[in-house]
Amino acid sequence: MVEKLNKVFVTGGTGFIGPKLVAELVQKGHIVHVLRRPTSHTEGLEDERIHLFTGDLMNSESIRKAMEGCTQVYHLAAYAKNWAKDSKTFYQSNVEGLCNVWEVAKVLGMERVVFTSSIVTCGPTESRVVGNEERQCSMPSCFTDYQATKIMGEQHACRYADQGLPLITVIPTRVYGPGKMNEGNAVTRMIDLYDRGKSFLSDKFSN
Repeated sequence: MVEKLNKVFVTGGTGFIGPKLVAELVQKGHIVHVLRRPTSHTEGLEDERIHLFTGDLMNSESIRKAMEGCTQVYHLAAYAKNWAKDSKTFYQSNVEGLCNVWEVAKVLGMERVVFTSSIVTCGPTESRVVGNEERQCSMPSCFTDYQATKIMGEQHACRYADQGLPLITVIPTRVYGPGKMNEGNAVTRMIDLYDRGKSFLSDKFSN
């Protein structure tokens, strides 16, 4: 929870989970800086306390301009699709872009950095023993490029935390509900397709 009113920097604010976070922060009276791509849809972000900055995770300068004056970072942006024509897309967004955000956060002295990862980093269990926070998923067991790059992201999170970045990692399970019908809301999309008698299976994978 945010203890005091301040400026907060958010990536992924135009996705599925992001707009809910932005709305919650605004409701608490905070000013929110949202980094958005030129092609991003910004419906629901029309509020004088929401400042939109056009940029990209691969452009550290655009990140710095959007983050300046803020005290906290919420990094939700990720390439979360099932596949990509070029698997490097996953690495650029989920690893390189991630590190760019954290590097700027470290330089600007952010008081708190919250990183949204994914349950896929826990991977399948190799036994019937229930896993906990100490269990790590091995890279060879990855099924997709998304899973592999999210694991890399958590590995970098540990490295930056060791360097003193006040970083918190959130690992949500499958998230669904009202909102945008995008890759981040896959379960709701599947239900919608099923209700309409359409297939929700795909033969396209990233690796």
